[in-house]
Amino acid sequence: MSSLRKIIRAIKSFFEYGQHASTWLILLLLLLLQFIFGYVRMEFVATDALYSQHIESQLSEEYGDLSEEFEDDIGDIEEEEETVYDTIFDQGISAIWLIAKIGFFTLVILAGFSFYTEPISYVSLFRAITISYYIFLVPKLIEIVWFMVIRDEYTYADLESFKPFSLFSLFPQASISDWLIYPLKTLNIFELLYVVLISIGISQFNNVRLKKSFSTVAITYSIILFTLFIIRIYFSSVFTRL
Repeated sequence: MSSLRKIIRAIKSFFEYGQHASTWLILLLLLLLQFIFGYVRMEFVATDALYSQHIESQLSEEYGDLSEEFEDDIGDIEEEEETVYDTIFDQGISAIWLIAKIGFFTLVILAGFSFYTEPISYVSLFRAITISYYIFLVPKLIEIVWFMVIRDEYTYADLESFKPFSLFSLFPQASISDWLIYPLKTLNIFELLYVVLISIGISQFNNVRLKKSFSTVAITYSIILFTLFIIRIYFSSVFTRL
């Protein structure tokens, strides 16, 4: 119990440091780190050559000997390799999506707090969520180190199925139904830590009791994830039938 209190105290100290920093600086640094990790992943881990091999193997499995008829299409895919500018553009879109996602989470969690406590500041909540989002850089770094340093031979399928500390990693991939893949990949230790960090940040910035902060964030964030699961599963089933 004392160890847990020490960890919480250390996290609170981290948020105290973030409390005195500019919100825009915190967000800019997050976007910069995400850009660097994303660029390294696309250029050195999930390369175009690896994706081309994946497409070729998929065609061979699906069409067998007839796959030779698709060699021209495979060649076109290999020729249409992304340039550095394409990679930068993709990472720019990811940055815009990240800002929109943090803003949306802030609004929804803010609405959740309006039912239980006195209204809290949007800016302080946005800052707490932005600082907490740094936890999602950890799995990106783990993936890059794993496939660039530890495991140098891998396929695109290996890359797609690499979800450390998630429910997806606990089950054989062949036994998982398609509609369960996204929820099982999303439910991981980093999502739980994200909720914990947001709760501590809100408690630190707004003098809200940690227990009340955690329960409100957990309920609200669970509703967000459940809604995303339903939408994702619905569209997956629709496109599968087409």
